[in-house]
Amino acid sequence: MTRWKACPSYVPLIRQRSSSTTCYSLISRETHDGYSIIRLNNPPINILSAKLFQTLDATIAKLESEKSCRGMIIASSTPRIFSAGLDLSELYQPHPKKLKTFYQSLHNLISRLYTTRLACVAAIEGHSPAGGCILAMCCDYRIMATGKSKIGLNETQLGFVVPKWVRDIFINTVGNRQAEKLLGLGLQLDAAKAKLVGLVDEACEIDEVLPRCKVTMEKWLAIPDHARVGTKRLMRQNVADRIQDAKTEDFEEFLDLMQTDKVQKALGLLHFLCTKVFILAIKGTDIRRMDEIKEKVLLGRQFYDMKNYAAANKIWKEALQSAYENSSFPLMYVLSTNLGDVVSKLSMYPSESSVCFIKQAIEYYDYAEAIAEKCDILHSFHLRQSLIEIRKKRNRLMKIENKNDTLQHIEPSSTNSVNKCATEPNPSKQHIYLIEDLLSLREINTQIPKELDSNLSIVSPFC
Repeated sequence: MTRWKACPSYVPLIRQRSSSTTCYSLISRETHDGYSIIRLNNPPINILSAKLFQTLDATIAKLESEKSCRGMIIASSTPRIFSAGLDLSELYQPHPKKLKTFYQSLHNLISRLYTTRLACVAAIEGHSPAGGCILAMCCDYRIMATGKSKIGLNETQLGFVVPKWVRDIFINTVGNRQAEKLLGLGLQLDAAKAKLVGLVDEACEIDEVLPRCKVTMEKWLAIPDHARVGTKRLMRQNVADRIQDAKTEDFEEFLDLMQTDKVQKALGLLHFLCTKVFILAIKGTDIRRMDEIKEKVLLGRQFYDMKNYAAANKIWKEALQSAYENSSFPLMYVLSTNLGDVVSKLSMYPSESSVCFIKQAIEYYDYAEAIAEKCDILHSFHLRQSLIEIRKKRNRLMKIENKNDTLQHIEPSSTNSVNKCATEPNPSKQHIYLIEDLLSLREINTQIPKELDSNLSIVSPFC
């Protein structure tokens, strides 16, 4: 049975906050009258690592031990980001012991946060997908900033199934029907829609989030602790018990899932792309870098014509990273296409890496097609024709990848996932989903640079 404790009850007067501030590296604390503001402090996007779980767990335990503290507001130190979710680097190609530590740290934190005697309000001033959404749902009340910020459990969009205890918390928050729909489709909602389904309780301008949280906290603290904590126990005890009972079983399922080839491939892609997606939410476009990117596109083309494919590959990869950071979808399309072409060339040289190059080329073509489908950038006949060529090239590579003489280089455990991937006619849903996320974050310019559109040899050189 989960333990629920209440401090001696009293009704505090509304007073000015104290000036006391204590830092805990990944967590910062501001002490107020009767409660504390706890800020996630893992820039740039507050990814949830095992260390952050442990630090937040220890911080909450310390607050619970202080009789003068009856509540906490969980907020973020990073503008426009509550939390971008779990630290994918700790899930990608992990050692089993580290994976166990990660899962247990997460489970321990959620168990404490969901059952804490403290009144808990979430100040969601920015994006809060996946793990960020779970943290928010464990709170008693959630206030979210309006605008482009999204909240939700998007795991199914990325090929994952949430643990049973996450499902139970979600159902307890929004109800069975809404949970079934939102989880099944992996939807993320803006503040207004999240309020309609009960995922958040209030939606307001970002500057009003924290002031409203403070007002809300005073309302919760106006309730005697024994009544507030007792009611919380009444409403959450069944789910809290299931969280504890399923700890071992869920971990085994989690471990098996994380070690599959399909999930590891997805994690590798997401680890690279998702970080850049969320950094764009807090970073402005550097217009001065656009000319540098275009120069690299042209320079890479020169190396390509000279058949120096390794040099072209290196330059275009650097340019693609810059295009990500500047949210230039047309240049991302051009560079993804060109990288697919040059990597295809590299795959023609006999080596142990030839199969890897083929898979990389398919990934680049998938990404280019996802951009073309979602971003409305194909303003010219030539660019529309280039998309047709992309599909032809990808299909040709898929046929090569399926041949027995190439599959012999792939580990047996990954053969099924490779075959399945190779037979899919459309771009990866993961690519499309990430592009949709990126589009939701910022206003972008989708006009192709004129000097690139007019030079037919630059965009998608033929293999």
